[in-house]
Parts: sequence; C-alpha cells; structure tokens
Amino acid sequence: RLSGGGLWPNCLAALSTLRVRMRPVHARTSAATFLAFLASAATAAAQTGTPAPFVPDPSEPAMAVKEGKVLHAFRLGNRAVPRIDGRLDDEVWAIADQAEGFVQWEPDNMAPLSERTVMQVVYDDRHLYVAMRLYDRTPGAIAAGLGRRDEFPPSDQINVGFDTRHDHLTAYVFQANPSAVQGDFFFYDDDRVDRDYDAVWEVRTSIDEEGWIAEYRIPFSQMRFDEAPEARTVWGLGVRRNIRRRGETGEWTGRPRGERGEVSRWGHLIFDEPLRPPRRIELLPYTLGRSERTSVGPDDAFSGSVGLDARLGIGSASTLSATINPDFGQVEQDPAVLNLTIFETFFPEKRPFFLEDSRTFVPPSNQLFQLFYSRRIGERPQQFPLPASAVVESIPDATTIIGASKFTGKASGWTYGALTALTASESARLALGTEQLGIAQLIEPRTSYNVVRVQRDIRGSSNIGALATAAIRDRVDPAVTGGLDYNLRWDRNRTTLDGNWALTQAPGLGGVENGFGGVTSFGITRKHISVSTSFDHLSPTFRVNDLGFLRNRVNRTQLGGRVTIEQPDPWRAFRRIGTQFSASQAWNKDELVFTQQVSQGVSMQFRNFWTLDAALTRDFETLDDLDTRGGPPIVNPATTFFAVQTNSDTRRSWRLTFAAFGFTDAVGSDSAGGFFGLTVQPSGRIQASATVRYETGQDIAQWIANRDVTGDGVADHVYGTLDRDVVDVALRSTYAINRDLTFQLYLQPFVAVGDYGDIRRLARPSSFEFAPAALATNPDFNRKSLRGTVILRWEYLRGSTLFLVWNMSTLDTSRAGEFSLLRDVQSTFGADGTHVFMVKASYWFSR
Repeated sequence: RLSGGGLWPNCLAALSTLRVRMRPVHARTSAATFLAFLASAATAAAQTGTPAPFVPDPSEPAMAVKEGKVLHAFRLGNRAVPRIDGRLDDEVWAIADQAEGFVQWEPDNMAPLSERTVMQVVYDDRHLYVAMRLYDRTPGAIAAGLGRRDEFPPSDQINVGFDTRHDHLTAYVFQANPSAVQGDFFFYDDDRVDRDYDAVWEVRTSIDEEGWIAEYRIPFSQMRFDEAPEARTVWGLGVRRNIRRRGETGEWTGRPRGERGEVSRWGHLIFDEPLRPPRRIELLPYTLGRSERTSVGPDDAFSGSVGLDARLGIGSASTLSATINPDFGQVEQDPAVLNLTIFETFFPEKRPFFLEDSRTFVPPSNQLFQLFYSRRIGERPQQFPLPASAVVESIPDATTIIGASKFTGKASGWTYGALTALTASESARLALGTEQLGIAQLIEPRTSYNVVRVQRDIRGSSNIGALATAAIRDRVDPAVTGGLDYNLRWDRNRTTLDGNWALTQAPGLGGVENGFGGVTSFGITRKHISVSTSFDHLSPTFRVNDLGFLRNRVNRTQLGGRVTIEQPDPWRAFRRIGTQFSASQAWNKDELVFTQQVSQGVSMQFRNFWTLDAALTRDFETLDDLDTRGGPPIVNPATTFFAVQTNSDTRRSWRLTFAAFGFTDAVGSDSAGGFFGLTVQPSGRIQASATVRYETGQDIAQWIANRDVTGDGVADHVYGTLDRDVVDVALRSTYAINRDLTFQLYLQPFVAVGDYGDIRRLARPSSFEFAPAALATNPDFNRKSLRGTVILRWEYLRGSTLFLVWNMSTLDTSRAGEFSLLRDVQSTFGADGTHVFMVKASYWFSR
C-alpha cells in the first residue's frame, strides 16, 4: 500500500478520458498500464523480514493454535454484562485477560508503537464485548471527528478483526474512531477486502486524561462460524491502530516489509468452551414515498411503496436472502462523464441487496471482464430496438424487478452462492405515422437472471473456483456463460498465479455464437523487486454483457510484463521510493497488432509525508481495427502520454492534490489538463472536499459516423478534427449533527464541449489518409449538466434508518461547439431537469 493514501484515481480518470478522444483502444491500455504501475508500486512498498506468515496445514483441525500471540476471551457467566458507554468501570474489565505489545507497520516498521495499547475480550451467549484502551500522552492532540458510517473523517482509528472460521483467509473487521464513528469490512483470500459488508453492532468511545477508549458489543449473529468440535473454540484475532498526527499505524502482530499476507499473520483468540452459533433471522421492512418534478413535461408524479428484505440463517454457515417489492432506487446518482469510445462506462453497484455478499459472485483475479455484473438486473430496457420512424412519447428509465433471492455461505473450505432475479417486461409509448396514435412497443421481455458460484480453498491462501450465469428472456435465445478461476499462492504468498477463463454462448448478429476467453498472470514479489507477466485472449465471439461486463475489446491476444524496483524503508530524503517499467503488445486473430506500448514510472514519499508520482508512456504506431466501428483498420499514430501528481501530508486536517497530464502524437493531436483537489475538516462535525479537473485538446481525427457521403451506396467512415474542452467539478460535504444523524451534499457541474472541423472520410484502409466529405448534420456538441444529491440520514436504532433525499439532474445542450468556461458552468445551474424527493424508513428486526 502506498503510504499517504492513493489519490491517483483522479489522475487516472483524467488520463483515461484524455486519450479516448483520439484512439479509444489505446486510451484504455495506456490508462491500464499506468494503473498497473501504481498497483505494483503499492504492493511492492511492503515490509521487512521477520517471522514467516502462518500457513495452515489442511490435515490439522481448523482450531489448532501454532506460534503467535494469544488472548483468552473471558466468559461472563453470571456476571453483569458491561455497559456500552465508552468507560471501562465495569467489574469484568478488571479481571479479563489483557493483550498489548503493538508494533509499527508505518512509518518505522517493526519498532514498538509510540503509545501503549491494551485489548480485552469477554463474551456471553449472544454477544462479544471488546475493550480497547488506547493510551496517549497528549490526549488533547487526539484526532477525532464525526462522519457518516463507513466514511471516516481524518482521525485516529482502531480496527478489530475476527477470523471466526480460523481458516486464515476470511475475517470480519470492526472499525471505530474517538468520536464513535463506525465502519466495517470483510477480508477474504487472506488480504482482499470486501467493503460491502455491513453488520449491525454497537461501539461507544470516550476521551480522558490517559487517552481514549473504545468499547464494542458485537452480536454473534453478525458473523458466520461453525460450532467447534472440541472443548474450546479458537478464532484468529487482528488489531490495528492509527495515530493520525504521527502518520503511525500499529498492529498487534507485526508484519515486516517484504512479507505478504494479512489474516494469515494474525494472532489467536481462545474461548475455553465451544461456541454455538446463534439462530439468525433478520427482517428489514421499508416504506418509501417519492415525488418527481420535471421542468418541462407532465405534472408532478407521486408514488409510494412498501417492501421487505429477509435473511435467514441456514445452519451455521449459510444465509438465504430474499426481497419482496425491492427498493432498488439509488440514493446517490452516477457521475456525468464524456465517453467517445466504443466501450461502455462502468459504474459500481450501489443497491443494498446486491452489495451483500457480492464478492462471492465476482472472482477477484480478473480485471478484463466479469461474468456477473449485477447492474444488468433492472437496467434501462433496451433489448428490442425501436422503429427508426418512431416518435417516443415515453420510455421507462429502468426495468421493474419483481423479486430476487440468493443463497450464500462457506463451509469446510467451500464458498458457494446462488442468485436469481426476475424482471418484468417493459414497453415504450410511441407515436407512429401521420395519425400520431400512441401505441405500446415491447422493448424489454420478461427475464430471469441466474448466477451460481463455488470456490474451493486449497493449501495456504490459494483457491480455485467456478461461476456460471444464465440470462433467460422471453422470445430471445438465452445467454449462458461458464468460467473457471484460480488464485494460487506459495513461497509465503510471494509467488502468485492468478487467472480466469470462460466459455460463452449468446445470441449475436449471426445467431447464437460460442466464445472463449480469459486472462492469467504470474508474479514474484520480494522486498526490493517484483516481476510479473500477464497473458489474455478473447475470441471474436466472446460475449458476456447480457449479465456480465466487458471492460475492453474482444478479438484480442495480449502479452505484457512489468518490473518494479522499490526501497520501502526510509532512505535519505525519502520514506520510500520506487520505479517501474512495463511493456505490452496486443494483436487480433488476423495478427494485426493494435497495441505496442512501454511505460516508465516513479513513486516516492518524502520525510514530510508528501508524495510525488509520475509516469511516461509511449504507444508505438500500430493499426486500429475498431476505431472505424465495423470498417477497415486505420493507422494509430505513435503517441506519448505523461502524468504527474503530488499529494500533501495526509496527517493534516487539510489536504491538497495537484496533477498535470496530457499527450501528443505524431500527426499533431495533443491534449493537456490539470486536476486540483482540496479536502478540509474545519471542525469535528464538518468535512468538505472540492475537486476541479480541466482538459483541453485537439484530436486530428475523431470518428463521427459511418454514412454514405459519396453517393455510391457504400457507407464511408467519416472523421473530423475535434477541438474539445471538458470541465468537471465535484463538491462534497458532510455535516454530522451527531454520530447517527448526518447531512450530506454532493454537487457535480459538468461541461463537455466539442467543435468539429475539417470533416473528411477515410480514403484508404490501413492508412491515415483522408478525402474531403460533408455531413448534413452538425456533429458539434455542448453538454452542460448538473447532478446533485442532498441526503439526511438518521440511524434512529441500530440497523434501522430514515432517509430524506433530494436528487437533482439537469441538462442543457445549447450553443453546440461554443465553449465559454464561466457561461457554461453557470448554465448548468439554470438548465431544465428533473427533481426527485424521497422519504424512506426501514426497521431492522432480528432474533
């Protein structure tokens, strides 16, 4: 992990959108290579040598305790349960076993943590209680602050994790800061993180003259574990403390730089009797009221609904979840983007039902495609095209989800899951012909979406798995996929072999088509050097988008390699410094090379905790067989990309980010842009951030359309010189009235302007030669939008929440091709649009 936080996604987004204007395929590979550099640098900035991580022996009982730190949990019996008030004055805390001896992960690896930390654990039949006494010799300097759950302000923090199956692979982690802000996540495959885990538990804190205290109460029902077959129960136990003002991170079990693993390195929590998993029944009914108002169009629309989410524990290892009349409305909108490529924009899932146990259905080793993308369920209806002459009176924004259910769990080294969802048919309202009679046109048939997943853990942190999907539609041939994935680690997790391969069968232009594809990578990581290579192949008929997501193109074979050299220990002016070199080449089935690329990057953190990262990428001249959208190849000129970014000291209550990026190519295209970000915490209740990204450039040949402009009956491939400007502003703020009542604001003014000139057609295949052409329509554009969300969230009881939401979305397309910064940004606020007001209340019931 890169110390100081990872603000690179902003620069990467800028780089990606920057290059896609000219050559989409290379834009994605360039950004991907740059991302690979950063990811490699992050993983290589790891650790110095001491004990090897614990690698479990499958022949031994899961509860076996080997070398490592141990804490005994104290059984309450007839003693009074501790009051969860952030004060350790209960009788049980005076007699429970204690654990301490924390060591640093950062900045002085394996040195003792600068402040003493003491941990205790007690339990009864239903709950686990944890006491953390976090000493601090200057309690007035403790960094505290309020924020929404799972969204911590810049503050001190304590994480307590439990490997409840003692498989050294999976664990539940519960987070708190000195103001009792809560967060939680789930570890899987030893060191991978699922932040969609959302449990119902309680923590209270206090600050006194000795430091601060965190007191937890965690229901056993919020964690899955098996009943121990012997006289006692053993869990894995990991604890991490952050002392923000010192940039210090400490762990109960030390982890030297150069060693990999997370859960496999934890200590042990011993219960001197077998734990019995509780019965797990959870009900979450909700009620929703919604009002929608548009600037132009029909009158206000009001609606209301009620629904229910239910979860039932099946034995100790499995959970059955179902939903009736589900609420799949998004609280926060997706951001506006400008996408001139042939590739679909990826937006993350935000709907609670699909987020729960989502990692079960998405193998982590594949960054090229995923067989299951839950946002396909309920997306905008689009299966059947509309007649070219149709005038659309109304069209649904989303497909109605009738219901959904899933079954997930893990037992005896097997992870398994099954999901099914049913959506209704949808029709558009059209006006056809001169009579303009409104008729219903089917655009989406009733569909059943189905996913099945199994995964088997093998020695150490390795696993193999399989996943199958089926989208079964009325009147359409089904789309089916099946895949095998593997994540193999050995040599103390420092040597890895990952991969994901799949077969697909789906309706295409020529009827039902079969496809094959996959990706694999091999890597060796040491403290100062890492070497990796990757290979992927997708056949021309590989198709996953009926229920999955393809992040790049099909008809490809790519081979790449990467070498990273790091000094992760402090050296001279640096806390860490590293460099990386990567190279890749890709070609299609006809051996046409469409990617040939090398990249060099550096990453460093200074003694004052500021960071500096830079990358330079060179794409050599190749042929692009996709840019003409079904036509012949076109020359992709040699291009040079650059990006540089600096981040300020993350220990401060304010943080700055500056970035510059751009490219130039052999035919005269160029682009340049900048990014500025500011995050402030003016008080313990307020967090605010502002980001501004501006990009300007000229693409000598940007594809516009395939049309017959010569009158010979054959479609020509029409291009133009595009002058473009993009302004993207994002404002976020959170005001916490108290820990459980927060007010959030998100506002995104977005402007994208394109002015086309020198319209021409591709004159000869596999060239960069053009002939004059003319278009009957003007392709210029000026999209000015404003998206905003205001949310009042009140967790009035643990697990029970009230939302008041206002969503706003405006769009203005006037003045095509004309860019004026102030005028266009101002226009986003006065444009016509839609305003949606929602009130939603849910109540959590468990027994």
